[in-house]
Amino acid sequence: MMKLFLLKTFYFFTFAAVFSQTIPSPFEDDRKVQHNPWELIIYRPDNTEGLNDVRCFIKIEDAETGEDVTRTKVSAKYEWVSMTVVNTGKRKRTDFESLFVPGTVSVLYDYEKNYYLSGGMAARLHLKKGKYKITVTTPKDSHGFFKTSNKGEWTSNEFYYDTENPLKVIFVSPTANRNGFYNGGWHISAKAPQFYEVTIPKITE
Repeated sequence: MMKLFLLKTFYFFTFAAVFSQTIPSPFEDDRKVQHNPWELIIYRPDNTEGLNDVRCFIKIEDAETGEDVTRTKVSAKYEWVSMTVVNTGKRKRTDFESLFVPGTVSVLYDYEKNYYLSGGMAARLHLKKGKYKITVTTPKDSHGFFKTSNKGEWTSNEFYYDTENPLKVIFVSPTANRNGFYNGGWHISAKAPQFYEVTIPKITE
């Protein structure tokens, strides 16, 4: 009996030692998950058909000097967070974890020239340390076939961003009048817009 007891004890402590070495702490990975304080995601959720295809171009200025630093202090890639399935016409959403969970695998693409957003796109910006003023605009010759009361440039509010007090994601939404009709403009906010099947526009007048 004593030999059996000693044998069981030996196996128990051997198994415990191996198990403790091979199974990591459940909190170990959490300590490694950290947001890059100089990465900012600008997400434009899906809009209605037609407006989805109208691009808004990202402009970033130094908040203290007013200098346009879009191409000098910022690098960017983009990803599709949602997309329309052409053969069915139905809207399909991909995994939103790519925006909110650090280290999540997502497919990123290089911008060829200007930084812009269409409906369903997210831009991942890497900024040098500093304070910035962010706007998005759609020039009057970039409206495509989408018609609104604003025949000129569609311009957003100015959003101030400080890398010392970083956010993870900010959102771009179209604007509308009190009757709910798009009026040709954009709104940037740290607060996610409401959704139905597409982004509910920001009422501005």
